[in-house]
Amino acid sequence: MPELSPGLPRVVQLSLRAAEYLGYQARIIDPDYGYLFEVSNGRAKRCFVGGMSPLNDAVGARIAQDKFYTAMLLADRGFRVTEGVRCLRADYFRVDDFSDRAGPHPGIDLAHRVGYPVIVKPNRMALGRDVVAVYDEASLVQAIETVWKGDYLALVQRVACGADVRLDFLDGTFLAGYRRRPVSVVGNGHDSIQSLLARLDRRFGDEDYFGRRRSEPIWRERVVSRGWDVNTVLPEGETLSFESPVLNLNRWATAEVLDDVPERWLRFCLSVAEGMHLRHFGLDLRIPVQGDGSDWMDMDPHSTVIIEVNASPALVQLHDLGHADKAIAGQARVMRAAFDG
Repeated sequence: MPELSPGLPRVVQLSLRAAEYLGYQARIIDPDYGYLFEVSNGRAKRCFVGGMSPLNDAVGARIAQDKFYTAMLLADRGFRVTEGVRCLRADYFRVDDFSDRAGPHPGIDLAHRVGYPVIVKPNRMALGRDVVAVYDEASLVQAIETVWKGDYLALVQRVACGADVRLDFLDGTFLAGYRRRPVSVVGNGHDSIQSLLARLDRRFGDEDYFGRRRSEPIWRERVVSRGWDVNTVLPEGETLSFESPVLNLNRWATAEVLDDVPERWLRFCLSVAEGMHLRHFGLDLRIPVQGDGSDWMDMDPHSTVIIEVNASPALVQLHDLGHADKAIAGQARVMRAAFDG
């Protein structure tokens, strides 16, 4: 993607740019993969691993890695969370044996109760990997088994509707945020599908990124099945939408970047993290609104459904959306805080 060089993990590249921004010195300790690196501010040295935040309570960060436990804890504190169940892989357990409770049946029961579609996702993985909306029992079981290949615990959740918002914070202040939207373009009779997509979101102008998106089932469903390809010129007024219950910037979603949030939203989000002892965190929220969701800030924050808490929020997506300066400055704030204690 633009402005970050190949050869190192992108989250590490952003950290190196932040170190340069601060006038700090950085060196890669792991020459093969690049995830382990050291930064010096001239007075002290600090090691970092990938995008892992060095600022949070260890137990709080561990809970945040566990989506089910995060929801359980927040529900106990009175927050609204996604209704869901966990489906355990039977052959995982070696010491504590929960095999009598393993299998896909909790997810099947939930889907029968709340209705399809439901969301299936790994309990601990990130970046939207293996997160899908499923519409029948056969697809549900298949999705759970796919998750089990990389995580012993699959979550099945009720679909949460509303404006999809991500908000990141550092030491009681707003750090970054955006409102996700489905990718959707309207033909003008002379531009190709790829041109329309790249005009909407510059990431589609990058062939590697666009190639990954074209490998997803929704591309085959919405484009290939109609006899179209990247060079197809959409007729004027023809809408091509990739709307889905799953919105993730590593998938078929785009975003509107936010400069700040109102004070009541700041207070609400900080109250979520307070009980988990997180200084640096991100919240994925679904806010019940009417229409296109543009008025989500006017809603009562306590009406929102908390989808996930991230204890190591990365700013790479902010960079790739065309806000490199904000991403580097934000990452620099995190790095400076790591040295300030």
